[in-house]
Amino acid sequence: MKEHIIITGASKGIGLALAQICIDAGYKVTGTSRNIHTISSENIIPGVHYVNLDLLDLHSISSFCETVPEADILINNAGLSQIGAVEDLRSETVEDLFRINLFGTIQLDSFYARKMRITGRGKILHVSSLAAHTPVPFSSIYAATKAALDAYAFAFRSEMFQFGVFVSNVFFDFVNTSLPQINNDDVTEIYEEQLSASKTKRDKSISDGMSPEYVANQIFKIIGKKSPALYNPIGKRTRRMYFLRRFLPTRLVEYLIRLRYELI
Repeated sequence: MKEHIIITGASKGIGLALAQICIDAGYKVTGTSRNIHTISSENIIPGVHYVNLDLLDLHSISSFCETVPEADILINNAGLSQIGAVEDLRSETVEDLFRINLFGTIQLDSFYARKMRITGRGKILHVSSLAAHTPVPFSSIYAATKAALDAYAFAFRSEMFQFGVFVSNVFFDFVNTSLPQINNDDVTEIYEEQLSASKTKRDKSISDGMSPEYVANQIFKIIGKKSPALYNPIGKRTRRMYFLRRFLPTRLVEYLIRLRYELI
């Protein structure tokens, strides 16, 4: 019997590439999008069952769980990014970021973990970010959501381990894909130049980043392991940065980040 994989955010980028890999490998795949009717024809993968899921909407999440009641593997890939100074953040922006990157994910986990616990097997994987470990200026709330996701996964993994269910996070820095991003509507004048420079650096890093196909292949290898690790850095640069962050003094890391973003 084919294992069933749910991939959130499967209409483009990493989710799209991962859905294709899983279909080719013989898995049964359910892919989500906020509106499946707006998925471009070239991004429709034959064999994938597409279902609407809006992580901002509690009713949408409940409806999805009713429509797709079981899964062997849950991959929480859908996410939202952010750029802007903390001074300029609207409360709605903060709430939306946490709802999509954390609260909605937890609601899905809670539902499918119960099913997996009963069967005594399953894997739950979250797409986190290197930003959880090395937060950068002007993406503070995005980093906060991913740091919370990492801490949550750490504790959740211990709860589920006894039942044969593995909880894992993958993380990386820049991928050449279009992650939806919230920009502040109003920018305080003093930040305009710094924010513009930060966005330029970020856009350049994204264009030079890893391909979605490469990242998807690495995720596929991780979910194929009998006992995947808790934290899984993807890419040489990510592994190097993760290592350095763990062992370098925090003040030095702060200085290097400020230096890169010209905030010295």
